[in-house]
Amino acid sequence: MMADTIQLPAISSGATLHLLNRATHAHGTWEEMMRALGEQDPVLLIEDGVTSLIRPPKALMALGERLYVLEEDLQARGVTSLLFEIGAQRIDMQGFVLLTERCERIISWF
Repeated sequence: MMADTIQLPAISSGATLHLLNRATHAHGTWEEMMRALGEQDPVLLIEDGVTSLIRPPKALMALGERLYVLEEDLQARGVTSLLFEIGAQRIDMQGFVLLTERCERIISWF
């Protein structure tokens, strides 16, 4: 779904948006992110991070509706056909902006 039709869940006051731009199967950065993740913090997979959905770790799958994936990066990497059985939500750049507006802090995991 795109941001103009998606209903972003309520994000708690003080939430931190975590941006992951690396594939979980190729780098350990995601494990550091998971340790720092608050109970209500959303995660947005961007750039090569979207390929994490090819073989998603259980901890990432457990995020459910708190996991977002940038549509433009799915398209750029040719993985738009990935199934979102784990509850991840596709968002566009407008949705990305909405997430940043709703979160108090943003941490980029590179």
